[in-house]
Amino acid sequence: MSKENHHNIKSNMRLFLFVITNLILPILLINCEQTTEGNNGTTTSQITSPGSTETEPGLTVHISYQPSTGYGLMYAKGRFGTWSTTDLQKNPVDGYGTHIICKENDKVYIAHTEGDVNTYLSTNSSGSWTNETIFDSEGWHPSIFITPTGTLVATAQSAVNGKIYFASNQSGSWQKEELGTSNFQYLTFIAVDSNNDVNIVTKTGSNMTLFKGTTGNFNTTTIAASELEMAAVIDSNDLIHIAHRVGNDLVYRYGKTSFQSEVIKSASKPENLAIAIDSNLKVHVVYLATDSDTLVYTTNKSGIWFEEILDTSIVKAQDNTVTSVSIDSADMVHVVYTDKNNSKIKYAANTTGIWQKEEVTNGRGHAYHCISYNN
Repeated sequence: MSKENHHNIKSNMRLFLFVITNLILPILLINCEQTTEGNNGTTTSQITSPGSTETEPGLTVHISYQPSTGYGLMYAKGRFGTWSTTDLQKNPVDGYGTHIICKENDKVYIAHTEGDVNTYLSTNSSGSWTNETIFDSEGWHPSIFITPTGTLVATAQSAVNGKIYFASNQSGSWQKEELGTSNFQYLTFIAVDSNNDVNIVTKTGSNMTLFKGTTGNFNTTTIAASELEMAAVIDSNDLIHIAHRVGNDLVYRYGKTSFQSEVIKSASKPENLAIAIDSNLKVHVVYLATDSDTLVYTTNKSGIWFEEILDTSIVKAQDNTVTSVSIDSADMVHVVYTDKNNSKIKYAANTTGIWQKEEVTNGRGHAYHCISYNN
């Protein structure tokens, strides 16, 4: 065999190995992760093992939650493999019901309750952690929002009279007003739209209700019948998006004062719902499917609803368990949830192009999260 032929054979072998390793093998691995068609035309795939390669430099995930035993308010920050935790409050102030929002440079605002009676704000916006009272007799399922001008607005329910309340610190101190009768133990969601109108979605009686307006001037709209389980968010066009349970079905509803709806998945018995909107105004929902005790992520970003299984190790939802979902500037999805099976706070994200997850810390309760960027 000539040296030239020998050289050609070796070159062809290298090319063959390159094609196998870099082109064919990845395709085979991708195909191995996909599964058969699910219900309602959705596609289901299993989350992969944890990883550490990340996009979006400068992004930080912030989580508020309860310790795994006893009471208190806990705070965690970080990303895959780099979490730190802080004990913010001991008894009597606890983190049973929390809601967290972020601004740039790791500024965090946490609304949390004390024995379902009072609602407090813990924040590091001044450079160190401080604590102040938002509601002095309303402490059930608080929700908080910050406007572009820095005004904080909040809502919570009273465990005593079942009323829903609104508060704003625009004047420099918290001023509250009663909006109407809600239902004890039902979630509330608050946001301010581009017209500076406050939008609060909650449940009154057997219906979801929208309170919309400004301090001293709120209008009430009945949205639709709903079970307890629901989540809401508002987009850049002031459209309200709601994921909620009707009977045993997962339903998506959207509108401003009148709403359209569609069934995402029937007979899934959804609980612990969370919803977010990406830059293309596509919807992302996370929920616990109690028909199978699995944590599910579903989205319509491709034009149809499809889903992915995020966790199969959690047990059926119990009190104090809430999922949360957020979208970063690259439209990647971040999910935080409580695993009641072993009292763990878990984090999942698809920032590398595939879903990865890891245990953040021991904990329980309303494990809400937000994301921020460091300038």
